[in-house]
Amino acid sequence: MTLQIYETIISDGHGELDADYLCIHETANPGATAYDHINYWSRDDRYAVHYVVDWNQRVYHCVPDNRKCWQVGNGNSRVIGIELCHATNGDDFAKVWTIGVEWAAYMLRKHGWGIDRLLCHDDCRRMWGGTDHTDPIEYFEEYGRTWDEFVNAVAARMDGEDDMELTPEQMEQIAAYVWGYERDGVSMAKRVESIARDAALEVLGYTNADMNGTADVYQLISDVHRLGLWSYKNERLESVDAYQIIRDTRDGVSELAEEVQELNDKIL
Repeated sequence: MTLQIYETIISDGHGELDADYLCIHETANPGATAYDHINYWSRDDRYAVHYVVDWNQRVYHCVPDNRKCWQVGNGNSRVIGIELCHATNGDDFAKVWTIGVEWAAYMLRKHGWGIDRLLCHDDCRRMWGGTDHTDPIEYFEEYGRTWDEFVNAVAARMDGEDDMELTPEQMEQIAAYVWGYERDGVSMAKRVESIARDAALEVLGYTNADMNGTADVYQLISDVHRLGLWSYKNERLESVDAYQIIRDTRDGVSELAEEVQELNDKIL
């Protein structure tokens, strides 16, 4: 599945953070959605955590990664955390599990960390103290799963990652190459900015309400690729020149394929 992270910053946390671990939590609030927690944290951010996700499989980024959250007692200065919402049925739990694995694999790769940097709240309790929480152990057991299975799933996801799969930051830099050239005197960036939001919604299923041109080009490219639209042709696309944009993106990315590994090395 394609990981979607929505910027929904509602707190500046409780001081600077230079984390070296990820922590997996569960909300212990059966049936409450990610937005329920976002709304609560918006009113009282004392225990807001960096990320939260529910069975809608959208990850919401609530606190900047470089800001401390009060989440694991004495280990607060060591971890970036995510809250997995507590599902009330097996199907929803499976969705939360899957996106939790996806997020953890993505974040570990993004920071250049190994699977040994993945912790649960119970690990943090035993390592640093200052907390008596043991989540998400009991939550996983409720649905017949274990923490070890989660860790193994994340490790397998990391091992199975295609070396060509890029982080959003890497995609953004590639987009700068792709969209920086001009065709017929008009830059590709200007063409993206000229696409009506409604057209993007209709054709691409684009759901980022903050889409505003060049800053979201990497997401547009990712969505086009995910939906298999590289060679797709449709009159609706042509009517807003989106087909040409997609074709230019495809051609540009193809030309850059040999440069991707070099770009990865520079960024990472």
